[in-house]
Amino acid sequence: MTNWYAGTGYRQDVEQEFGPFNTREEAEDVVRDILRKRWIQSYQTALGSAKIHVWNIVYEPMPEYTWDEEANRWNPNIPWYTWGPNPITSQGPGRWNPNWKAIRWRQNAPTEMFLQLNISREDWLSYENELLNSWFVSDYEIVCRGSLCKEMTDDDWEIFEATNGYLIGLLSGYALDMNPAEYQSASREEILSRVTVKYSRKIEEFNSLLRSAYGADISLSLASIEISLGLEVPLQVRKLLNKSIITRIEDRSGRKVSSFDWELVSEDEYALENPLHSYHDIRRQTYLSYLTETGYKSSPSWDPLEQHELAIQSGVEYLDYMGYAPCAGLDAIYYTMPSLGNYPEFIRWED
Repeated sequence: MTNWYAGTGYRQDVEQEFGPFNTREEAEDVVRDILRKRWIQSYQTALGSAKIHVWNIVYEPMPEYTWDEEANRWNPNIPWYTWGPNPITSQGPGRWNPNWKAIRWRQNAPTEMFLQLNISREDWLSYENELLNSWFVSDYEIVCRGSLCKEMTDDDWEIFEATNGYLIGLLSGYALDMNPAEYQSASREEILSRVTVKYSRKIEEFNSLLRSAYGADISLSLASIEISLGLEVPLQVRKLLNKSIITRIEDRSGRKVSSFDWELVSEDEYALENPLHSYHDIRRQTYLSYLTETGYKSSPSWDPLEQHELAIQSGVEYLDYMGYAPCAGLDAIYYTMPSLGNYPEFIRWED
């Protein structure tokens, strides 16, 4: 009886192999599942990802470009370029030519975008909610009392800040020994009182160190403290969230960003705007067409082995096509998409 195997691999190393199967059709079904799995993941990621509306985008100034005849290049540099002869005369040796379309795009970068982030919408909302429900120490004053205060050095204050551990910055409500329900229902005054107690305890801890180093005639106390709740997200919190967005804006526009406004939008809002899903692929799909394609290729209705872009090759053809030996041997049959070259799916048999 013939034993059929299916799997996927990298060059001469088989990543995973399934079987044996009694028929070739069973082995091919495994290959179909492997190929569909990639589309299922893309489809689910697209539906679950956070969608962001960005507007009022302000970019940093564009640098001036000059042509260096001696070096045959533009300075300081242009990250978008094409390789080939002079595009006007079609003569001369191959060289770097400025991509004028990209340059014009950079000079007229959009001030509004709809972006899809890598983070899921659920994780984004959880993260955003945690930050919104935080408190932010905006200002506090510590007073040194006693005749020995003048002997306090900068190093002493650094030790205090390290010991204190609650500097100006983002601080979680859970550090206040409150459960989430208590924190959500707590008043500003109650949280302020708890924060003050936390600071006071840390100051007392440091006072014992001060007295052992300088004597009894020195102490610190908390004169005042100001906190703001996350009802309006503090600037520092906005910066944390912005880090997830800035890369996408700069990647899309090719420009450095100095400021922008953003909001999380729903799946329907994002789909209604129908923004381009990708600016990198040759096929620039809209988001809706991307969902349609990935949804179809995630379903049993799509047979990847019948797709016209799929090259079905013997091991010998694969070796000639890729330039190196295939993972499952020369007798196997390979199902290779151009974009999946190094990890071919295959079926093989053993007598």
